[in-house]
Amino acid sequence: MEENIDILIVEGKIKEAIEILERELSHWENEEKLLVLGELYYKAGRSVEALNKFNAVLKVNPDNAKAMAYVTMINDILNFYHKDLLNP
Repeated sequence: MEENIDILIVEGKIKEAIEILERELSHWENEEKLLVLGELYYKAGRSVEALNKFNAVLKVNPDNAKAMAYVTMINDILNFYHKDLLNP
């Protein structure tokens, strides 16, 4: 099954890969699959869903550096504020 997901990602079929991983995760929590799913959501521009998956990775393994980097990056993007952009 893992090979199918890799093929879908290479072919740019992000939505299909997300659907497969979501179905698989409904049965168990797997750090690697949560991380890949978070990356796919991020790649698809769905930052909030990606953040949720990366936080789930950190619940399983608080020392996962890649998940922590994504959480920090997404939070920085979501918290960005520039008053001149809001009040021209």
